[in-house]
Amino acid sequence: MFVSTNPNGSSLCLACGLCCNGALHAHTIVKPNEIDTVRALGLTIETHGDQLFFRQPCPLYREQRCSAYPNHPPTCRAYQCALLKKYHAGEITFEQSEKIVQRAQELYVDVLEQLPNDYSFDQLKKEMAQDGDFGSGLFGSPELRQANAEFLLTVAKLTMFLRKHFEKPKKGGGDAESVKNHVH
Repeated sequence: MFVSTNPNGSSLCLACGLCCNGALHAHTIVKPNEIDTVRALGLTIETHGDQLFFRQPCPLYREQRCSAYPNHPPTCRAYQCALLKKYHAGEITFEQSEKIVQRAQELYVDVLEQLPNDYSFDQLKKEMAQDGDFGSGLFGSPELRQANAEFLLTVAKLTMFLRKHFEKPKKGGGDAESVKNHVH
């Protein structure tokens, strides 16, 4: 666990990394005026419709921290998860925030350890988002769903924990700027 003598938002972010490792987001939006900066960092910018983005996990996220920090992409500097906002608002202490980050990381590692070798976390999230129309993937047949029931519970625990502590409320709230900068 990361311990700081001067706890601030930056030290909490550096201890966390869930917005960099793919746990919270599949992509990070790049604004047109940020293209040169993002490319200079060595990130590959992709497009979907009129959206520019780079994929998560971020290739700059190495050894459990951003290797470009504090010169990371502008969108990343601007992003604040719900946990960071609560910390800045004084709703929770740094120590409480650290414990939440630590638990989220433990749950994430549990999922990664159980994930089949031929699946990425992003693929898993896409398959889980299919609202029961599982097709032929990891959860495609009733037999596979039964065999993977324990794994599904592990994924559900992580998903619920991330929603509770890190994501903005879906209705009537949240910071529109932060929400639009990261794509789930």
